Amino acid sequence: MRFFLIMFLFIPFSLLAQTGNLTVFSEQLPFKLYINEIQQNQKPGTHLRISEIPSAYINLKIVFEDPALPAITKKNVGLADVDNLMLDVMYRLKKEKDGKIKIQFYGNAPAGRSKPDSITEVIKYKTITETPASEKTALTMIADPGSKKPTDNTIKVVSQQSTVIDQKNKNLPAAKTEIKNQTTKPILQKAEVKPVANLQTPIKKCTGWPVAKDDFDKAKAVVLAANSQDLKLTEAKTLAAANCLMVSQVSELTELLQSENAKFSFIKFAYAFTIDRQNYSKLKLSLKEVKNQSAVDDLIKLR
Repeated sequence: MRFFLIMFLFIPFSLLAQTGNLTVFSEQLPFKLYINEIQQNQKPGTHLRISEIPSAYINLKIVFEDPALPAITKKNVGLADVDNLMLDVMYRLKKEKDGKIKIQFYGNAPAGRSKPDSITEVIKYKTITETPASEKTALTMIADPGSKKPTDNTIKVVSQQSTVIDQKNKNLPAAKTEIKNQTTKPILQKAEVKPVANLQTPIKKCTGWPVAKDDFDKAKAVVLAANSQDLKLTEAKTLAAANCLMVSQVSELTELLQSENAKFSFIKFAYAFTIDRQNYSKLKLSLKEVKNQSAVDDLIKLR
């Protein structure tokens, strides 16, 4: 009975944790929100909450009602914690002193624990673009021969839609080529690789989200393909400096390095870009020399 009682208590939270929620708000700047290139709200708003998002990582695009303001994009926005439990995540749009609008992380909570306020518009996550009502009316009138003759406004809507479709068809081959080229390129380009001497141990700690698994695997392949020990170390440090890593990911990269010095150098460097630093002592297993293992302990204590 105790077992079933415990299971009953945990079932509601586990169900809620299967999807996440995203809130984006600004003070006086109405905007439209796109998730994975799909428009979520039809009318511009200032406080939006997109509910029941099933993906742990999403891409955002903010398009302001004011055409003078440039759109904002943010990729790989995390909606899950390190244990893959979904979250309620909140971002705000803030106008800086220089006039630029920036999107800033505002907070998170376990999925289903936070409630939107009265001024926040809640929209269920959309996976496909919905056809506006005016266009649906026009398409219905064309499909039904017995319907009344459409007005000039209806014909205008259909004409505009046809133009858009034609333009998309004209650009379709180019778009496919561009996507194909993007998938074949590694995440880290050779031009971005810096010499080992120029990479100094940073003092800024990582407080963001871990790099997505697919992106990490691609970058790891670049490290593995490097044809020298120094270049492997450089690629590994470049990957760490450009992302936030888990201890398990640091361990995977460390195992690609052969020498003790290279392993220790990377472990010491990657600490500042690691999220779950409470597990960092596990990396001592990758080192054979006692002095280097002790140095890892000292590193953790100093930070």
